[in-house]
Amino acid sequence: MVGPLLALALGLLLYFVVRAGERGRGNEMLTIIMVGYLARLILQTFIRDVKLFSHEAGGDCQGYEGIAIEIARYWRITGFTFMTEDDLPVLGPAALPPNLFAGIIYLNDGEATRLGCTALIALVSGLTCYNLYHLAIELGADPGRARWTLAIFYLGPTYLHYTSDMFKDGLVAFFTVCALASSIRLMHRVSVQHFVIGALSLWALWYVRYYLIFVTTAPLVVGLLGGRSKSLVRPVFGSLILVIAGLVVLGFTHAAQEVSETASTTFVRGTDAMFRNANAEGGSGVTFDDGGSAYGAL
Repeated sequence: MVGPLLALALGLLLYFVVRAGERGRGNEMLTIIMVGYLARLILQTFIRDVKLFSHEAGGDCQGYEGIAIEIARYWRITGFTFMTEDDLPVLGPAALPPNLFAGIIYLNDGEATRLGCTALIALVSGLTCYNLYHLAIELGADPGRARWTLAIFYLGPTYLHYTSDMFKDGLVAFFTVCALASSIRLMHRVSVQHFVIGALSLWALWYVRYYLIFVTTAPLVVGLLGGRSKSLVRPVFGSLILVIAGLVVLGFTHAAQEVSETASTTFVRGTDAMFRNANAEGGSGVTFDDGGSAYGAL
């Protein structure tokens, strides 16, 4: 019963967020966002059973669901705690999605609810596209062109497929866009709200797709320093604050060492010949040693 209730509640949340943001601009974007949300809830009923591309039916979403069920059962015995790979090695570095799904499953009396979990992914996918649309408008884009450009992406087959089940890709896109959008907005105006959003997005990315913090941290720092500021006051004080914060982090936590070790391990693993060959044979990579085929592993 939690699944339908959560799908309704999150749908209403998305509706009111977009409606509030679109006040005075008509209902076109609101309609697009809500159609996409409903489409994802419909697709989740059967999309796991459809084989697309070279991927087996289901895939990562089934793995996250199984881990989330295990976490929810663990919580019923020990109480709530954010589970990481130190607690449950099968989690790996992407610990946040299974924990979020586990919370929904826990509320559902420990029973899996694909509808409830997909509703969360559908929510963040809608917010991601609306955030990009709103940012484009703020930067001077034509509202009509921005709206239809985002609609093509939002309702496009790839994004639609990977946000219509319990994949983590919707969360990856959401936190990445939040971090980058906040960086751009900070360049134009100092905002505690967007600094907090950016910082929380970086933290979440560490537990969703950790290597993306290496490309999203720099823009946030530049935005905080005021890349477009005409005065030296903001860059100087911003730099001072960042230096102090960095010294505190280095002195009282193991964050720097953890990030360095993770980056090193990722590089070694990603460049390993065995790992690259395994990916090229049907995983996340593509082999280019295909004898010159024009279409290759398309």
